[in-house]
Amino acid sequence: MKRVTIRDVAVEAGVSMMTVSRVINDAENVQPETRARVQAAIDALKFMPSQSARSLRVRRSHWISLMYQTAKVWKDNSAPGYLVDFHAGIMSRCEQEGYYLSMHLSDPDDPQLDTDLVSAAASNRPDGILLFPPLCFSARLLADLRRLKIPVVRVAAAGVADASPCVDIDDRAAARQMSEYLIGLGHRHIGFIKGFAEHPSSELRYRGYRDALRAAGIAPRAHDVAQGWFSMESGVIAARELLSHSRRPTAIFASNDDMAAGCLTVAHEAGISVPSQLSIAGFDDTYVAQMVWPPLTTIRQPIYDIGFSAADQLFTLIRGGRPNKKLMLSHRLIERATTAPPPKVRG
Repeated sequence: MKRVTIRDVAVEAGVSMMTVSRVINDAENVQPETRARVQAAIDALKFMPSQSARSLRVRRSHWISLMYQTAKVWKDNSAPGYLVDFHAGIMSRCEQEGYYLSMHLSDPDDPQLDTDLVSAAASNRPDGILLFPPLCFSARLLADLRRLKIPVVRVAAAGVADASPCVDIDDRAAARQMSEYLIGLGHRHIGFIKGFAEHPSSELRYRGYRDALRAAGIAPRAHDVAQGWFSMESGVIAARELLSHSRRPTAIFASNDDMAAGCLTVAHEAGISVPSQLSIAGFDDTYVAQMVWPPLTTIRQPIYDIGFSAADQLFTLIRGGRPNKKLMLSHRLIERATTAPPPKVRG
């Protein structure tokens, strides 16, 4: 049976979700006839408001803000695919609480970025803020928002110490697992494409890759590592660099699926068979991983769940509760068709 949500009640009563939330919380600024209409819809649909919805204090704005920054390389290119699933997770949790989500997209070239974000928060006064990389790495921004007494939850920032709660996965362990998997297939020359240099997750994934090489007694080669920026275009550039060497890698591990898709494009253009001549692995398990050909072996991080959990942690803060300071969700290696033993091992 489909779960009845606040949205369903709002549609039935012909009002907004915010109005339904106000009725649930017994707010004073609701007309009697409107209150009666909402209550009739609640009764007709047999809607059971969650305890968390009842416990939210009245006289709130009933909206939260997601603040994230457009990377410079995304201005003329597409943003990573995981943003779609991430937003969906947040929206689903907001719907359960009768909250709206406002997305504040900032410009990385803004010299007064932190100041502008704090001013926006002070003027709009959301009930809470979700901070997405790289904004969640700014100690100054976090301190200024803390002074405003606006609850903040950080996303994908486990590598940065701060008092505000964070939701993430263990990037280092995940990258090590994928690297060990490739080594287990027989690969000894494994290329690696990094993400944003200033992104802690990029460094953690690189460390995981190196951890696996060292544990296997494989000496890392400097020319097996290329810099990317989490976009497909940067994956194309990095793959061309890695495959230009006379002793090219037999496998490439890209720090996200978009860059891995770029590697596939380069391999197809060069007539390099995947996976018989070159194995390719990604990270995230976005829709891109299943749309490319061959389908991509990758690390699945629960992107939707991260967004959902981050919003859930934020609502706990809004209610005055104590969320987990560092909520780490599990990852999983997904084996598909872009990885195989290297030719010399296959026999």
